[in-house]
Amino acid sequence: MRFSSGLLVATGLCFALALPQSVLATPKGIAIERASGPALTKASAHYARSRAMLIAALREFDKATQLVNPDTLIDSKEWRSIVYDRAEELQRILAPQPRASEGGVRFDPQPGLLGEAATTVPESSE
Repeated sequence: MRFSSGLLVATGLCFALALPQSVLATPKGIAIERASGPALTKASAHYARSRAMLIAALREFDKATQLVNPDTLIDSKEWRSIVYDRAEELQRILAPQPRASEGGVRFDPQPGLLGEAATTVPESSE
């Protein structure tokens, strides 16, 4: 067990050292409130993909913990909670934004993120 723990630590250190600085740097872009057009569409796609990857990471982590319990090395509940919280934060970015209209404020979903659901939603009768 001591050898495998040392191997995991060494692997983690190699991973941390191999990360390019661009991954660790905080990217600067325009504020999401001012974004529009292709930039907003492209950013939304990246946020959606990031969220999907976090959810996939949780599923993979759960599959691994069914085989081997990592609690001697990390707090798996805390790890899951952190990843889940990040996915929820991305969902807030992707959530429909309120738009002002003559009739008041309404919420318009982004059809590209809804897929088939956008075509099956019945119209409301007001």
